Amino acid sequence: MNLLLGLLVNGVVGTVVFAILLAIRPISIRLFSKTWHYYSLLIPLAFLLAGNLLPQLAIDINTGNTLPQNQLAVPASSIFTEPAFVAHATEAIVITQDASHIATEHVLAQLAIIAPYIVSFWLFGAVLFICINARKYLKYRGLVLRGAKPCPDANCLLPVFISQAAHTPMLLGVIKPIIVLPPTKFSHQELEIILAHEMIHHKRKDLLYKALGFIANALHWYNPAAYAINRQLDILCELSCDEKLAISMDDKDRKLYGETILRVLDYGAITNNLLFTTNLCSPKKNIKRRLTNMMNTKKIKNHVVMLSLIAGAFVLGAGFIISHLVDSAVPIYAAGEQEYIAYEVAEVEAEAAIETEVEIETVAEVEIETEVETEADADANPAMNIDANADAVLTVAEPHFVWPVPISIWTTSGYGERINPYSKRIEFHAGIDIPAAEGSEVVAVYMGTVIFSGWLDGYGNTIIIEHEGGLTTLYAHNKSHMVSNGDEVAAGQIIAFVGSTGITTGPNLHFELRQDGQHKDPMPYFQ
Repeated sequence: MNLLLGLLVNGVVGTVVFAILLAIRPISIRLFSKTWHYYSLLIPLAFLLAGNLLPQLAIDINTGNTLPQNQLAVPASSIFTEPAFVAHATEAIVITQDASHIATEHVLAQLAIIAPYIVSFWLFGAVLFICINARKYLKYRGLVLRGAKPCPDANCLLPVFISQAAHTPMLLGVIKPIIVLPPTKFSHQELEIILAHEMIHHKRKDLLYKALGFIANALHWYNPAAYAINRQLDILCELSCDEKLAISMDDKDRKLYGETILRVLDYGAITNNLLFTTNLCSPKKNIKRRLTNMMNTKKIKNHVVMLSLIAGAFVLGAGFIISHLVDSAVPIYAAGEQEYIAYEVAEVEAEAAIETEVEIETVAEVEIETEVETEADADANPAMNIDANADAVLTVAEPHFVWPVPISIWTTSGYGERINPYSKRIEFHAGIDIPAAEGSEVVAVYMGTVIFSGWLDGYGNTIIIEHEGGLTTLYAHNKSHMVSNGDEVAAGQIIAFVGSTGITTGPNLHFELRQDGQHKDPMPYFQ
């Protein structure tokens, strides 16, 4: 599920950043160099690759209640975990919820059902895209290298070969790059220009950027913007290389450079743009643009360089802002995470007052009964010397829980407040998450009675068990259940199997503990 949402978010952010670059191009093309335009395309490319997947540390922060004082934060659907609600469903208190969050949760729940099919279709398209392009590259590489001979006149740091199958000078390969020349006779000056051009590609790691563009295109093969970014990257790669080489030339050398490009163009047809290759000669429709750019290249002034850096920072900052906004609109859920809703305070305080009054009356009755029994015992046995006015202390030993997933001994998310690494908001995690393989056994942590066994939004298949002392435990995201409402269970009894129902990234058990309706940290209860 997260893979699908992550791809969608990255695609949207990368596309919007690319649209910003296109929108400012009428101005930037007059001010900034082709090199700036070339490297600026790496910004949307980076967002396509990892705009939402940049490493972030999850930090547990103890900051208290972050909601307004007139609201009480509780996990979504947790009203259903209250025994009072299960026993008296018709007496549900009024809940105020943000409509957008409810709609988002339902959409994500429906999307989670079909997500495996969508991911399979996406994976098929990505693999097909990679196979088609890799086959073209390997076939062409084999054709070029078959019968290729070293160039005796080349003075270059990279190996230089002459191939009958090459129609233009090119840099070939990422790991062990070589320069390939067509079988035509170049003058010494022309050969120097050609090798200098290809060495600029090599020193700038242009083939690496091209490989990253290919990966982004494979991941977003369904997105037209990914193809457009790669086309612009190829065009600007050659334009910026011409600019880099021509800036140190005089008019005579620039003219020779242009004539060399035209000569290669006349030699034969231009090969289609291939993976892990650069071509000195572009298609005819780009030649005029390259020659014009080369002849008009000038040294960039310092204030223009500074302005171009500011513009680049603006585009990058805009990308981060857009990424944050899209993340907020399309939340990506970690295992066991829940959105929050707010109870109306008046209703909560009214119920709390009623419960407090009942508890006071109960304590008073217990104290009266204890006092009567104590006085009777003292009359019957004066030797006990019991002070009838002493307070009676009733102690109840806290139960010791067994671990709910015997096959898994660790947790991926603990109890308490934290910064959600995806939404960047402080949220309260009301339980613990225990990862395990789908179908692993889930057991009752303590003896009790099942008061709920069914589906809860967000939680998926859920079981709630009521124990002595006002304790209730919740087991969520289950694949299937072995118990029903009203069943008596023993500690260690199998009640369900680990699954990934509801909003979750994978198979795990979300476990919660509540004391008289208030959630508690369950870890101290485990032996």
